[in-house]
Amino acid sequence: AAAAALPPASAPPTPSSAPRDAATIAAILVSMGVPSYTPSVVHLLLETLHAHVAETLADARVYADHADKAQVDADDVRIALTAREGVTFTPPPPRDVL
Repeated sequence: AAAAALPPASAPPTPSSAPRDAATIAAILVSMGVPSYTPSVVHLLLETLHAHVAETLADARVYADHADKAQVDADDVRIALTAREGVTFTPPPPRDVL
């Protein structure tokens, strides 16, 4: 069976035509050498970013509570990011496996 064709790639959204966060994601894509992509890429990256930030801040709140702090500070976020690093960001499999 032939592979399904992808929808036409889109140009990055302009600041006037997209929410600021979507325009930022589009700028990141272009800066990383991805000049065209399907529209769902920005949406998926925004969802992933939101989930990662929400989980990290929830963890930071736990660390702040454990330290009897009323507010989350940069140290709590740093600890949360470090703790999540091994779980969230795993290296890709070797090329021969792919």
